[in-house]
Amino acid sequence: MADFSYLFPFEKIPSGSRILIYGAGDVGHDYLTQILMTGYCECIGFLDRAYDKCPLTVVPIFPPEAVRNISFDYVVIAMKTAVYVESIRRTLEQYGVPWEKIVYVGARKQVSVCMENVESIAVPERELAFHQEGRIPVAMRLSAALGDLIVRRKVFDELLRIESNCVFDIYAPYASDYIMAVYGNHPNLNCIIDDAGVLYQKYMHRYALAISSINPRLTVDFWDKEIEKKSPRLFAMVSEMVENIKAYGLGEGNLTQNFIHYGRMRYQGMDYYASYSQYSHFFDKDNRRIEIPLQREFEEKYKELHFGKYITVNCETGISPMDDACLLPKQWPVNAFITFVRLFKEAYPDIAIVQLGATGKERFPNVDYYLFGQSLELVKYVLKNAILHVDIEGGLVHLATQLGTKCAVLFGPTPVEFFGYSQNINVVAPKCSGCHGLYEDLNHCAKEQTEPECMRSITPEMVMDAIAEYMRAQS
Repeated sequence: MADFSYLFPFEKIPSGSRILIYGAGDVGHDYLTQILMTGYCECIGFLDRAYDKCPLTVVPIFPPEAVRNISFDYVVIAMKTAVYVESIRRTLEQYGVPWEKIVYVGARKQVSVCMENVESIAVPERELAFHQEGRIPVAMRLSAALGDLIVRRKVFDELLRIESNCVFDIYAPYASDYIMAVYGNHPNLNCIIDDAGVLYQKYMHRYALAISSINPRLTVDFWDKEIEKKSPRLFAMVSEMVENIKAYGLGEGNLTQNFIHYGRMRYQGMDYYASYSQYSHFFDKDNRRIEIPLQREFEEKYKELHFGKYITVNCETGISPMDDACLLPKQWPVNAFITFVRLFKEAYPDIAIVQLGATGKERFPNVDYYLFGQSLELVKYVLKNAILHVDIEGGLVHLATQLGTKCAVLFGPTPVEFFGYSQNINVVAPKCSGCHGLYEDLNHCAKEQTEPECMRSITPEMVMDAIAEYMRAQS
């Protein structure tokens, strides 16, 4: 059996139906995995507004309007809460989808699904870590967001610090490029498995240790007590982790428990990195350094850009291959970014501005160079050599900070105490902040505002004032 956070609406869909899933986020991928496992119906593909930003999946991803040209029986809306369901229904109806063909049930948690029909693994089983003689095989199930992958590298490093004979397989959906960007060719990384949880559930009992970190917490899903014979220190560490996780009392699936977690860590004075020390005294709570690998061939490509002295700006909702828009409330309004760029250029005309982003992003006026849709390996060098990176809290902030670059970071719903770095210039929304995790739907404003005031209360002038002292030192 495999456990899932969101149960597909089997009771509302006749067996053998051809379906489309609206929403390629966590819920949608849970639905797809259950369909592939059970063979209950046929999934033609996803519908998603961010279709052009999602990596290829085992099924196609279409823009919502494509539904007019697709033969299907039902569209299943994959959303955690009903906040946007009515809007989605109206959109689908405008595209000619009858009301009775639109299905939504909401989140139903902690579900078990039969594993009998799991598809074969893309990586040959013989290549998985548990086939390596004399090593301690470890499975890590991670989420796909770049920032989280960077911080969770700490777990990888700490396990190796305790036991260097560990060899790792990492399970994560559509994140192989990001994992390679963070782990590189680490000698203890065996392979990366593109998996939303099905294969992890299938194979985890064959490892000496299987751990999950899908949210900012940690779960030990399986461990073989026989590892005491190979590594008493690792045995002691995992034993302590299992007891402390049980005592901590927060499960993995419920996102609202993150808010409790952030609160507890704030009272204990622990940020994201230090929080792992609650599981075991073996974790070094003071070490926040992650060694980001660099591919030397991209250094020459970077040098060819000839940016001179520059800062970087990024107007994204965070970096995640899913890109399901769940981080929208922490976005700074585009007009605010545009005004900031203008003010910066007026104040520092000799310093270039490089705008980063995905292909097709809006180009800000007064920017000197646009670097859209480029390899993350090239972006690393661009960030590493910038004198300042300006961004919302997200993946590129974690990447730039670990590469040694100062960041000016704008915080709204996400708590600065947990996600912030003390060496950065952290600008916190003055009107309201820190509600991240209060609702399962991370788009949900705690004040019930359709346009949350938190990020809108950060003005471009505030950001200019915050960076003024640092910029004077760079001039």
